Amino acid sequence: MPEVSGTTVQAKVAVPVITRLRVGPAGSQIMAVLDDESFDLVVMGSHGRTGLRLALLGSIAEKTARHAPCLVMIARDRTS
Repeated sequence: MPEVSGTTVQAKVAVPVITRLRVGPAGSQIMAVLDDESFDLVVMGSHGRTGLRLALLGSIAEKTARHAPCLVMIARDRTS
């Protein structure tokens, strides 16, 4: 399904969209791809957890933004 989503975005926006499907812990897999390849921007979604929930569960998007070698844009759900 990621290829369909990438194609949909690419059809509406004049920028290349690259999707990857990897198996394993999300945070380490994302960082592995970022270390192996060169990207200008990574766009990620986030649940928008704050406070204790963020401290207990962590945030892959937040950790990626801190450690990525490129820009990271985090889109949060307005309803959370």
